[in-house]
Amino acid sequence: MVSWPIRWALGWIFRVILNVVVLCILILWSFRWIPLVPVPVIAEFFAGKAPKWQWLGPSEAPPALMQAFRMRLSQTRQKGLSPPAQAAASLLFPEPQKAWGAEILGALLKLLWGEERLYHLYLSSAPWGPQVWGAKSAAIYYLHKDPLNLSPEEVAELILLREFPQAAQNPTRPSWFQKQKLALARQIAYAAPQKHP
Repeated sequence: MVSWPIRWALGWIFRVILNVVVLCILILWSFRWIPLVPVPVIAEFFAGKAPKWQWLGPSEAPPALMQAFRMRLSQTRQKGLSPPAQAAASLLFPEPQKAWGAEILGALLKLLWGEERLYHLYLSSAPWGPQVWGAKSAAIYYLHKDPLNLSPEEVAELILLREFPQAAQNPTRPSWFQKQKLALARQIAYAAPQKHP
């Protein structure tokens, strides 16, 4: 039989751990409304580099861009991570490709923030090539346009540049890139809600 002091100490340790867990969950939940600077951007800044990142407000994210981003994530899972895990990794880990525990954290953030908010934060923080993070910075850097002014073809190009940033190194995109862009633009146009008179 466990003596009283040991039971008291174990109970006290359990309460401390439980309080810390609850506090961490409350802090994470409250961050759903705050524009979060991705950890890799902070790391680049303190390393003396000049990362390109701008917050993409909910009103600045066109539905076509959000829909295409989600569609492409579900089609091309990077390194076996689910989209919520990729979102958590790109937001909170200095090296997203080496993120340990990203699946658990992604599932927790999806539960606390909701899927739509998590995807929006991911769209604002995803890597888009060397020292470029987030769709707003990528649209301005690669296409010289605000995300709200992008055509379906430009949305498709922006989404593909995230996966193939090397295609942006030439003034003209390679033929394979153009074919994928046209196919994705058709998917975007097909998935867009039809307007009825």
